[in-house]
Amino acid sequence: MNNRNFIIAMILSVAVMFIWSEFFAPKPDPAVAKQRQEQAEKARQESENARLAAAAANATKQEAALSENPNAIAPAESFPEQKGSISNDSLRLSYTTKGGKITESLIIKEEYASKAVDLSAGLAGGGSFPELSTVFSREPDYEVESSNPDSVTFRYATETVTERKQITLGRDFNVRITKSITNNGDSPIEWIPSIAFRSQFENKDILSAYNKKFTLVAQKDSGAFEEMDDSGDVSDFLGESSRVNWIGVNYGYFIFAVITPDKPLNAFGQIDSGKNLSAFTAFADKVQIKPGETVKQEFSVYYGTKEREILKREADGLEKTISFGWTSFLAEPLLLCLNFFYSFLGNYGLAIILLTIVVKLLLWPLSNASYKSMSKMRTIQPKMKELQEKYKNDKETLNKEMMLLYQKEGINPLGGCFPMFIQMPVYIALYYMIQNAVELYGAPFLPFWLTDLSEKDPFYIIPILLGVLMLLQTKLNPQQGDNKQAKIMMYTMPIVFVWISLLLPSGLTLYWLVNTLLGIAQQFYTNKKYQNA
Repeated sequence: MNNRNFIIAMILSVAVMFIWSEFFAPKPDPAVAKQRQEQAEKARQESENARLAAAAANATKQEAALSENPNAIAPAESFPEQKGSISNDSLRLSYTTKGGKITESLIIKEEYASKAVDLSAGLAGGGSFPELSTVFSREPDYEVESSNPDSVTFRYATETVTERKQITLGRDFNVRITKSITNNGDSPIEWIPSIAFRSQFENKDILSAYNKKFTLVAQKDSGAFEEMDDSGDVSDFLGESSRVNWIGVNYGYFIFAVITPDKPLNAFGQIDSGKNLSAFTAFADKVQIKPGETVKQEFSVYYGTKEREILKREADGLEKTISFGWTSFLAEPLLLCLNFFYSFLGNYGLAIILLTIVVKLLLWPLSNASYKSMSKMRTIQPKMKELQEKYKNDKETLNKEMMLLYQKEGINPLGGCFPMFIQMPVYIALYYMIQNAVELYGAPFLPFWLTDLSEKDPFYIIPILLGVLMLLQTKLNPQQGDNKQAKIMMYTMPIVFVWISLLLPSGLTLYWLVNTLLGIAQQFYTNKKYQNA
């Protein structure tokens, strides 16, 4: 790949800007500049600290208001702990009767079972799921009233109140969580039904190799969607308290989301990176439970993989949590094509190879023009050597004559960069896609080698092969300039790209490898065609 002129141009541009700023641009007084910088940084830091403190205080205040109940009843009896589990085809939840909590949320869906993903690993230290509001001072230690393979009901009763908490697995990753309060006493009971979720904010060792921050996501009842990665975002989007259609924590390939079953819920959230916390609470309106009356509140939760069709079925706008950034216009069609190829190939590695071939064919006319230009350059090598010999002591005239020769022969000296340049948007889109499309999570290509296309190549076989192929590709290109420059470019660029590919998901490096192989084949064909013309 002939990148010499392109790289030299970039280096010269940076060098010119550096030389101007260092030697010619007017310099401010260093002491004044330093003082202004320190003042600006101090003001910025004070403003940021004040904003974060206000957001944290507001969340704490709202949380305290929800939990504050002067008439709260202290649980009088503690039942022996019982443990068990419920499951469907996608999710297995292990529970304890202490607080009616889930202790493990294991994905058992066939496509992802080999990864043994426990979503509960994302909970903040001391957190539990599900945290529901109660008329007691805390959620009591229940007894199991009833259970079946996909549902469990907890019960706790005193003389004045009976509280039931039911967890039921629905379709796929849907979990219905219901709390009912029966007033057995003589006085009304007030209750604000709520569900809280406390997650870690950042952990590079769980759930995904590339999504390390667990942000809040929400859609207001107006339809506005937001992903929030700091307390300022949360405060700006949710304010004191906002009504939402759903709210959750984004785990990259996975999500925990509370979805309103019939009407919007109130919600507030908090992100505290210092405490490694992403948390939110969704709550309904306060209710008064009259003597002899039972009030029930159901929360619909999605706790699982971010599969587009399932998310669309669960809640309007929930599929927006699958974000490919600014590359969405390209990443989404690529993902659709990839899933289509997978539907009849049954292997995402083969689907990536077929996708590479299709993209290469679509871009064939553009890349072919570049390879044609490079092939022509090979045919004028004797003329170039004549000019270099003739003007070896006059570089300025040599450059002018070379450019005239290129124009006469219809050659673009930067044409070697073009095949890589037109593929760059595809590479970037694939990178975002593999980071966020759960279809590639745990997807195998070849056993004992590429068992997860969302992870790096464990044996670095593809990066090494890629380096060898790129070295071969540079040898197919006509060399410009002296041999020393050619050798530097020939060996430096493959090393740089191999180093980059070591850090990338194997699904992306597989695409890169096949594309490079196809590029070599196309270049070899073009060279033969115009050599014989």
